[in-house]
Amino acid sequence: MMKLAALRKHIAKVLTVTLLLTQQGPFVSEALASAIISVPQTGTPVGPGVGAAGSAVGSLSPVTLNGLEVRSPGLGRLSATLPGVSNLQPAVSPSLISGTVLQAGRSLPNTVSQNPAVTPTAVSPVLPASTIRGAARRSHPETPLSPAQRAIPEVGPGQKISGIGDDQPLSGAQVDTEHAEKVLKTVERFALSSAEQGLASLEAKAADEPDLGWDSIPAVPKEAPRTVAEASLEVPADAKFTPSPKNWEGEIIYSVMLDRFGRSKDHKSWGDPKLATTRHGGNIKGLLERLDYIQGLGVTTLLVNPLYMSLPAAYHNYWPIHFMAVDPSLGTMADFQQLVSEAHKRGMRIVLDVVFNHIGPLIEYEGGWKFGPSPKKIKGWKYGLQPTELKDENHYHRRGSIDDWHNEEQMKYGDFPGGLNHLATERPATQDILLKIAKWWMKETDVDGFRLDTYPHVAPSFWTRFFKEIREYGAKLGKDNFLILGEIYHGDPNAIKPELGSGRLDAAFNYPNYFTDNDALHGKGPTRWLENGFNFVRGAMGGMMKRLVRFMDNQDKPRFLNDGQPLGVAKVALAFTLFSMGIPFIFYGTEQAFRQMPGMEKLGMDGFREDMFPGGKFKPSGKDDNFDTQAPLYQAVRAFAEARKAHPALSLGDQFIRWSDPNGPGIFAFSRIHEGKEVVVVMNTSGEARNAEMWVDGGLTPAGTGLSDALDAGYAIKAHAAQGGGAKVFVEVPAHGVRVLVRAAK
Repeated sequence: MMKLAALRKHIAKVLTVTLLLTQQGPFVSEALASAIISVPQTGTPVGPGVGAAGSAVGSLSPVTLNGLEVRSPGLGRLSATLPGVSNLQPAVSPSLISGTVLQAGRSLPNTVSQNPAVTPTAVSPVLPASTIRGAARRSHPETPLSPAQRAIPEVGPGQKISGIGDDQPLSGAQVDTEHAEKVLKTVERFALSSAEQGLASLEAKAADEPDLGWDSIPAVPKEAPRTVAEASLEVPADAKFTPSPKNWEGEIIYSVMLDRFGRSKDHKSWGDPKLATTRHGGNIKGLLERLDYIQGLGVTTLLVNPLYMSLPAAYHNYWPIHFMAVDPSLGTMADFQQLVSEAHKRGMRIVLDVVFNHIGPLIEYEGGWKFGPSPKKIKGWKYGLQPTELKDENHYHRRGSIDDWHNEEQMKYGDFPGGLNHLATERPATQDILLKIAKWWMKETDVDGFRLDTYPHVAPSFWTRFFKEIREYGAKLGKDNFLILGEIYHGDPNAIKPELGSGRLDAAFNYPNYFTDNDALHGKGPTRWLENGFNFVRGAMGGMMKRLVRFMDNQDKPRFLNDGQPLGVAKVALAFTLFSMGIPFIFYGTEQAFRQMPGMEKLGMDGFREDMFPGGKFKPSGKDDNFDTQAPLYQAVRAFAEARKAHPALSLGDQFIRWSDPNGPGIFAFSRIHEGKEVVVVMNTSGEARNAEMWVDGGLTPAGTGLSDALDAGYAIKAHAAQGGGAKVFVEVPAHGVRVLVRAAK
């Protein structure tokens, strides 16, 4: 009997881990999806239910579990060692699922770096060996070139480098295969308390569900439309709307989770505020009261999570139960309208997160949740969804819950686990309702853009209509550059590229560089990885890379700064985020050094959505008030934002890599060039002072040009003539320091 019980347990482990590892959706959490950052191989079919971005379909690969080998499709080269099944997380209960998880990409291209190492010289002992392909790099202007180092012309607009096309003005370093493998092996892993618990959760009965607050749902606000029919899209003749910004590349996005950011005196909470999964009382008024703090940071655009009325447990508001009502826990429509108005008076923008993929866990099916071949009968509604037109069963696929994320049919028709019922967004009648809802929010709130949640999971035909109609309606409101920002959780830029421009998305999140850059920015790898990552994405996307939103953490990813790491690590990463190509994105609390504390990863996404407000119980530290404008990282962001505003090249310019180190942390440098002006950014990921000599554009920054640091008025250098022509600069950077070198004022 003991042997039989042990065997059953072992089989349960294998089944659970096999299922969990093959999930690329919200059932496990976005963190596990990131473990499979694989890129579909050429010719991989795109599932119609996933969206135009497609899904990753990998090869049949083994996973070894305590001596047993399990083969699961889509795992690529991912492997897991599971003593006691300690490196996975419990299947996420409905109270833990926010938003939903999108597809991860595959591994980076299998190319081998050919970059030669350069021996460091005695003149500069603090400078590690570093080179770019074909470029002469010296640790000091007086150090002679070794025979192995070949000089090339300075890099800049109109100047050619052999072997690099016009659309890739890069240093030419190829993708580091070793780093790609390491990324696959070191992505976040979540922990399961027991395999049996995970397996049991797959068959949980209604009675076992956690409390979602069904008995605490507030009354629907009186001003909220009960039907789509009663909502008007007519634009009053005297209505005034704020015009769109000319160029979103010049903006800096600051993302907040309303329930966790600012809390007014009349706040409403639900559940134990010490827990990660309950409402803590943050609201719209609390955010409004903190606009001075946000504006002082130097950011220009606020990204706000959904406002939809949702279940009390859905503090994130990604589970709509009323698509046209502001959740009373967050405030009123009038509160939000005031927030938008006050932000606009300050020259700031508001982008609103929206959901068109699913509703909250409201529908009960006859025959249970298990996915089936045909639509299920609706047994009942747990709550009266509004607008009421959406209660028609034909607006839903009703096939049950996804349990195989590699099954194309399930991806197209299945509900997300946890009961998030999937809307039939391919149906014109369903599209009509959702499009009117979107336009209604534009008219009622005067927001400047939408973030599209779960983008690849919505029918492509819906997005085709959405792009056209939203832009046409935006033009009626005087918003001719209304931002449409898509969440495409994918590690391959080639999966994102088709969705950008040409009348589709205006911008998308830069998940490919999030995966490639993270270790190097933490000082856990050579800065060459940053160059490789840039080449990887720029090579695929060309100038469209400027439309990618660059981030170091967000609401679905762990906090960048780990417990015990020096603040300088985050400072360098923030500089990279604000100065490198793309639209910068800062997640609230980063400027206050919110850290990924030990054990927090067990809470999933909820674990990195801490309270900012005084008196908040769920925090990364003992600080009572996290709105400290004198905090070191707050001051750093402000300085970076000021430099970015003063020098348009840092937001609008093309980017040229000037220096990277193949052997470890240290110097990484690049130029941004715009309208004949060059700005050189030099950062140091090492905890020791470093220096380097690097090329600059000989036409824009010729020998003799004086350069000063926009961040440190006391630092100045001059460009000097390089052997064989062109110009170079010799730059010294303190530990975890950043230089922004601009032409000195005369």
